Amino acid sequence: MSTPDCAGCGRDIKNGQALLALDRQWHLGCFKCKACAKVLTGEYISKDGSPYCEKDYQVLFGVKCEACHQFITGKVLEFL
Repeated sequence: MSTPDCAGCGRDIKNGQALLALDRQWHLGCFKCKACAKVLTGEYISKDGSPYCEKDYQVLFGVKCEACHQFITGKVLEFL
């Protein structure tokens, strides 16, 4: 039985804790934001199979409210 490869670094995951996210396994230190490379230890947002911290996701892909110019987060209802 072979050991799984880390989705971040590509090396084997052996004798240590692994994180299952985005349908792949990662070394704990390899699960990083694709934009800033900060290790993600809590919530993250995925785009095209890559993890992002919320700040970078909003900067790169976020939508701002026309009235208050703040990023829209959570569930969104699109009208017209």
